[in-house]
Amino acid sequence: MGDPMDNEALDALRGSDIVVLSVLAFIAIASMAALARVPIWIGIATLAAFWVSIIFFLRLSRAVRSSRRKLPADPDAFLSGARFAATLTDALPQAIAVLDRDGRVIHANPMARSLIEMDTLGRPLSVYVRDSGITDRLATALAGYTPEPLMVHREVPAESYISLLFSSVTPVEDGSGRMIVLVVMNDVTELVLGNQRRADFLANASHELKTPMASLLGYIETLRGHAKDDPEARERFLGIMAQQAERMQRLIRDLLSLRRIEQSEHIAPMADARGVKLKYKKKKRSIVPGHQDETIQLCLNLIENATKLSPPGSTIYITLSRFDQWKPGILFADGRLPETTTTRAINPAPTSPLPIYTITISDSGPGFAREHLPRVGERFYRVAGDLSSQEKGTGLGLAIVKHIARRHRAGLYIRSEPGQGTEFCIVYQESQSIAEAPPQDAPVKQGETKTV
Repeated sequence: MGDPMDNEALDALRGSDIVVLSVLAFIAIASMAALARVPIWIGIATLAAFWVSIIFFLRLSRAVRSSRRKLPADPDAFLSGARFAATLTDALPQAIAVLDRDGRVIHANPMARSLIEMDTLGRPLSVYVRDSGITDRLATALAGYTPEPLMVHREVPAESYISLLFSSVTPVEDGSGRMIVLVVMNDVTELVLGNQRRADFLANASHELKTPMASLLGYIETLRGHAKDDPEARERFLGIMAQQAERMQRLIRDLLSLRRIEQSEHIAPMADARGVKLKYKKKKRSIVPGHQDETIQLCLNLIENATKLSPPGSTIYITLSRFDQWKPGILFADGRLPETTTTRAINPAPTSPLPIYTITISDSGPGFAREHLPRVGERFYRVAGDLSSQEKGTGLGLAIVKHIARRHRAGLYIRSEPGQGTEFCIVYQESQSIAEAPPQDAPVKQGETKTV
């Protein structure tokens, strides 16, 4: 943008040129009028019109130049450079800090300020996140490379783990020549502590199982060797082996029960926190063959996924129905999506003359695009792209559901419509001993699941 004084001088120069041109034009018009014997007033009127048009053009040109002078040369100048970076980071749903070449925090969005308890800008990042690796990452970024992620363990004010992702150095587009580095911070405390708890659990469970397992192996070796012809010793050893086997069975049963209780206790608070209602409806009592803990886990996994995907204020519908025999029309008979919705068989149900029970679980979440449906049930395949990293899970929940359904020879179907929701339908065969089923409150035979 030029200097305003130069523009005024240019306007003045143009004005003097116009005066000279006007005088010359008047002389030319007067000469033409004299030679052609045209009345002089016609020439004067022509000259006046010329002057009016020139003045109008000058004013219009000055107005255009003035409006251009008020606008920045760069259309993005209002959000360029450091100010643009600050505006962008404040709008992102992650903790982000902007560092200068010396590692000082020149901007931090609200999430970053809260995460690392930052109260003042202009201080080095290492003041708030103490770790020697920050200096090395910053040097790598200033060299033009993308540094490796850094995991920081903080013990004050409370134990936490923060993952730091550094960008390479980036120039600020404001003409100042400054360079900045972006740092994305994530609180991974729950993930790290969860992994530690799982490792401790596996170590403890392995220790508890190791003793009875060693006893069993020892007695089996003895029975195959010295005691194989000693009936008295064999009976005594078999009794001890039975006790050790029962001990392992109790441990495994307790672990499965604990897992089931934890899942049940987890779903209710999660649904309350998200403002989601769970509505269950059954039409008839049912007894189906299968493993009780695994069947419950199958349903809990699907209900947990539905809870995560459902928007606040929505309702998850869980319906148990009985049909006299299997036919495709029973699928999603209790569903709420349109009948034209694309359906995919994750595990087809076998045909059988026995009555059929269906469990339909419907949510009002974002739904899956059609191209995702063929991959639902694959291990580590996650389709919840809009969820946070903590809500997405491991991608194994539906794989476990598929495995349990296949193990029980149960059908598993899914249909989903983007923007309307997702529905799962589980198809179980009725137990062949239903005619001899115990009363409603009586215990169910071993190997059967009583679904109420």
